[in-house]
Amino acid sequence: MPYEWEVDHGNRIIRVRGYGTGVTADTLRLIEELRGLLRDCPDYDFLYDSLELRIDSSPADMMKVANALFREAGARFRRFAIVVPSQRVTMARIFAALAHPFGVTANVFGDVEAAREWLAVHPDRKDRPPGPRPESAEH
Repeated sequence: MPYEWEVDHGNRIIRVRGYGTGVTADTLRLIEELRGLLRDCPDYDFLYDSLELRIDSSPADMMKVANALFREAGARFRRFAIVVPSQRVTMARIFAALAHPFGVTANVFGDVEAAREWLAVHPDRKDRPPGPRPESAEH
């Protein structure tokens, strides 16, 4: 499987890093593998780093992943940071929009440090850095 993951209970964050070549079925297998952990870590933040992962996804794939993660696995996160290369920003934004009805604030980033900074700021504080503006993201 082209994923590695870790849970930082002290900071209440689940980190997943993708690498190599993968397909949507790999992502669905990961969600199934982590199902119990996801239920046991409600309201954690989630950092999905796929900068080094080569995967072609469609909007239908994003719907399958969101359904498996939020509906079937019952995952409940505070915030979900999605780190993708520029060519996958559109699919990441689709996923972020699909997370919203489940009460998850998701944001798309082009680098891990920006995502970590966003997650590190308490969500109720006014100085929380905004996500990237649509005109600044490359497609």
